Amino acid sequence: MRRILLPILAVCLLAAAARASPIVLLDSKQSGYLQSGPSAALGKGELGALVGAATGLTPGAVINEELSKALEGILKPRALAKPRAFVSVNVAGLDADALTDLASERVHRTVELTGPGCSAKATVDGLTRIAAANPTAKLFVVDHSGVQDCEGDCVAQHLSSASADCGLDLSALDMSKVEDKLFATELASTYAGLKSLLLAAQKRSELGTQEDVELYEVSVMGLRALVTKYGPGSPAAEAAKAAVQRLIKWAVESLDAAYQGDVVYQILALPEGPARTATMSQLISWKDQTRRQLQEAVFPPVDQVAASKQFSAKAAGYAAFVLLLYFSLAAVWCMCNMPFKQDTLLYGSKKDQ
Repeated sequence: MRRILLPILAVCLLAAAARASPIVLLDSKQSGYLQSGPSAALGKGELGALVGAATGLTPGAVINEELSKALEGILKPRALAKPRAFVSVNVAGLDADALTDLASERVHRTVELTGPGCSAKATVDGLTRIAAANPTAKLFVVDHSGVQDCEGDCVAQHLSSASADCGLDLSALDMSKVEDKLFATELASTYAGLKSLLLAAQKRSELGTQEDVELYEVSVMGLRALVTKYGPGSPAAEAAKAAVQRLIKWAVESLDAAYQGDVVYQILALPEGPARTATMSQLISWKDQTRRQLQEAVFPPVDQVAASKQFSAKAAGYAAFVLLLYFSLAAVWCMCNMPFKQDTLLYGSKKDQ
């Protein structure tokens, strides 16, 4: 039985690896950070090291010699240069072939992801480690920024603006259906969030207040729910795919304009979506969990015990410094104002004289 199961297990593992979606790295237009070459391979748990090497940020994990050689084959050795922004994009329901036109406009590199686990979760985990290890590097979850302070019928307003700026056409969707409405809401929040973040980035650029590399995370999962509901090749699914492609193209062009072309992109297209997201509710839950994970990396919970110890140490240090300063000044004052008489020890003569 064991001899039979082992080959079957090996075949299943190979099939799973074959279905793994690669990530596509798009190089900066201003400065080249990627080496041109054939498809490379990295483990899913090594994406944090890839982001760290591409941005010059602390990777948050140890990089061994083998991983270092693999990264050298993907990235150019530029120790003192790093991009102004790094953007990670996850799109469910889209094939990697849909990125061909976008990748043809700049230097790009395909990286095959190996090992167990979900590729989309691996990209989120990599960004989480980078954000936690680099407090000065800002991490923006784009769609979350788009739904903040949303009043009235803001979704319709954002969709109207997106149609004008990106050329989105969602007329084939039925907004009375839950899947269609959630997909439209996701596109609207992504567009609005990125637009507001880009305005803030332009202001920081004008004022010269950008401290470090800025990280962006974009996840579009609603397309997968539409493809599942209507089927691949259906008018609604094709219209949704075209809308996502146009939104991504607009996002890349807008980010290039905001950062003077000094942006590196990491795009992951998942035809089947992330692991364990067969239903729309599971897709929504996945986005909520990843958003919470990224936000916790940016704003880590406060350790009360460590904070109290740090406060006590600082208070003791300040108190000791104040006391030492007081007695030092008092001693100097006494030495400067002491009357010098013959019976004073500081006069230099003996007391009996």
